[in-house]
Amino acid sequence: MSESLWASYPDALKLILTGSTTKTLAPAQKTIFINMLAARLDNHSEEIQEGKELSNVRTQKHYKDEARQEYEFFYYIPDLFRYMLESFKEWNIYAPPVDLDYLNSLTDELGKPLFTYSDTPGQKAWEESLEGQQYWTLLCSEIDIKQELEELGRTHHGGDPLKLEAQKRMKNELKNRLTKIKVELNSFDSFISNSQPSAVEIGTPAWREQNARNAANAKHDQPGGSRDKQQQIRNIWATGKYSTRDLCAEEECGALGMSFSAARKALRNSPQP
Repeated sequence: MSESLWASYPDALKLILTGSTTKTLAPAQKTIFINMLAARLDNHSEEIQEGKELSNVRTQKHYKDEARQEYEFFYYIPDLFRYMLESFKEWNIYAPPVDLDYLNSLTDELGKPLFTYSDTPGQKAWEESLEGQQYWTLLCSEIDIKQELEELGRTHHGGDPLKLEAQKRMKNELKNRLTKIKVELNSFDSFISNSQPSAVEIGTPAWREQNARNAANAKHDQPGGSRDKQQQIRNIWATGKYSTRDLCAEEECGALGMSFSAARKALRNSPQP
């Protein structure tokens, strides 16, 4: 197999999404990137679990220093993309913001293309429509809430009854929001059936940029949006006011209008004050 078909997990994700390991991720791509990274998190330590098995995704050790036995795991990019397709189906993403040009450039040992995707008529019109923008906004919200619920399920607060009761209320609130979002998403079925293609048969690079802008304008970049709140909680943590990230998230999430899990997620891997 060609070495160009293997990369570290974060780099493989970036290549699939943007065709480059250095290009800045658009907001819609970042949502996917973060949730794909979460697939390799250890549920107890919240740290990246090197070499964690993903269904039908091949890995191999890449030695950075063979003498010292220093290595990292590389992932087979075509396998990882097929794995991502299953996640896209689960998230109801009919037009994922991946880089078609990059995927179409991948070949096997005989030079045969591994993927052949083409532009889809009507895709750009769908994304630029009011319905398309609303759909992406709801879709990003659904993914975020599901992630928050998963993180809440891994948080036990040492058996503290007050904290557990607050967690239960938070779960119910998130589940109610998720139910409402699913109802709204279902209302788009007629639009999707008429204008959306099967998975990954998506539009041009220009369409993908528009797709990212729509998602950004609708969800992430508005004043008081999720990105702004994440930066605020990081700034508070950086002051050194709190001894642990859990305490910082717990004390400040309410004032910022965030759930505990969203605040704690924003502080993950943040440097010590």
